[in-house]
Order: sequence, then structure tokens, then C-alpha cells
Amino acid sequence: MLISFTRPYDYLPWVNMLVVFPLTWLLTVISTAATFAFFRSQGQASFTSCFKQVALRIQPLMLTGLITGVAVALGLLIILPAIYFVAIYLFVPCVVLARPQMNVFEALAHSTRLTRKAIWSVLAFAVVVIVWGLLMGQVESALEAQGLGQEVSYLIKAVIALSLSAWVNSIISLLYFRLDAAPDKAL
Repeated sequence: MLISFTRPYDYLPWVNMLVVFPLTWLLTVISTAATFAFFRSQGQASFTSCFKQVALRIQPLMLTGLITGVAVALGLLIILPAIYFVAIYLFVPCVVLARPQMNVFEALAHSTRLTRKAIWSVLAFAVVVIVWGLLMGQVESALEAQGLGQEVSYLIKAVIALSLSAWVNSIISLLYFRLDAAPDKAL
């Protein structure tokens, strides 16, 4: 018997917004923080030690992830606010790990300050990330339409998503280092 990959949110859109989006968002925060921990170690940290660093800061990461996720979800009602919120809160996982002395609201504010140093570049990157997310939803449908079946198309989509997520998280981490080291004037 094959495992069914039918997704409940295909039939109940509210499940997507109330369950799938928050879980995906929080997992994105954790993966971005772990990628940042790896880059901060200059590639010397193991997978386990990166996630141990994340585990030590899990509470502020989850709280900032919740706040930024709500802002983006509300912004999705009108596309431009969603892009803005993704951009200004892009560096929050990095800030939470790099500056453990900051509380949640200071981390949110610091991410906003970093974004303002290169606002147009960060906004452009946020648009690319959002478009990529929207396209990923279309990839699975296109694969299913090719007759590959849900299981195969789900597996292909997962491989693509993991590969692109690593790229996105790497760019976020490297941008953080560049902007955090830069003076407060715009780059």
C-alpha cells in the first residue's frame, strides 16, 4: 500500500493559513538561524553544533518568528506589505543568534536598521524569495500534470525546495555579515 500524499490544505484553504504557513515559517526561521551559525563559524561547525546553537536561542527565535510570520501573513492580504515585512525582518534569525543580549523587540528593530542600509537590494531579494515561494506551488502542480504522481512530484519538489532554501539562507547570512559590519549610512 502506498502512502497517500494528499494534503488537507488542498481542500481546506484555512488549514493552509492556520497550520501549514506557520509551521513552514517557523521551520524557515530555524533553518536560517542554523545556516547563519554555520557561516559564523566560517564553515568549521558541524551540523549538530549549528543546531545546538539554535536550540540555545529557540525561545526568542520562535517568538520573533511568530511576530514576523503574523506581520507577513497579514501583509499577504495586500502584496506590498508582505514584501516589506519579509525584507525588514529578513535578518531576525541572524540577529537573535549574533546578539543574544538583545530582547525580541530589539532584534526586530536591529533587523530593520540593517535592511535600511541597503533597502533596494534587500527588497529585490525579498521579491525574488516571495516569487520563488509562489512558483514552488506551481512546480508540484506541473509535475503532477506530467503524470508523475503525487509521490514523485512531492519528492522532486522537496529536493528543489531544500536546494533553493540552502541558497536563500546562505545569501541572508552573507548579507547580514556585510550589513552588520557596514556603517549606518546606506550602502
